[in-house]
Amino acid sequence: MRIKSPFDRSTDDLAELTSRVQGSFLGRCVLRFLRLGGLDRCIVLSSQAFTALIPLLIVYAAVVSRKSGQDFADQLVRIFHLTGNSAADVR
Repeated sequence: MRIKSPFDRSTDDLAELTSRVQGSFLGRCVLRFLRLGGLDRCIVLSSQAFTALIPLLIVYAAVVSRKSGQDFADQLVRIFHLTGNSAADVR
């Protein structure tokens, strides 16, 4: 006698599950996302956001240090109460 695993599904069960998922709103959204190449678009968008964020932080650091007279790194150390090696690494 063989013990039945929950992972042993017949092809009929999988076909029924696939048809139910495809008919649902979430299933249609996922399929459309995959057809549009959504994962590739997400990677491109995140890389563009990252490359735009670095120059923005440089400009922000220059503006903040000019107004307050402190370096941006010193402000981070003060705000986050960093000490020792952590403070040295930030500076």
